[in-house]
Amino acid sequence: MDENDQKLVVQPSPLISERVEINKSDIVQRQASKVSSMPEGLVNQLTKEEILDLIAYIESTGKDKAPNFSVSTTNAANAKVTSEVKPQESSQ
Repeated sequence: MDENDQKLVVQPSPLISERVEINKSDIVQRQASKVSSMPEGLVNQLTKEEILDLIAYIESTGKDKAPNFSVSTTNAANAKVTSEVKPQESSQ
């Protein structure tokens, strides 16, 4: 979740917002997990948009102000803009 030279902050459960601070001097060994914390087969239930949202969330480490969640100029330029055009009244 967060790390600096002295400590590591982890969130043991994704279902609980509690975070635990661990002094790096207390860590004997550290290695990446070989198993994903995402339940097996979950991605098969998600739409493309939900998968992209999930990736943005993971890359942002959950910070809602991260660039992953802002509208970029490119995205804004590619957005579809619709407008309603009223028919002109006849002058007869």
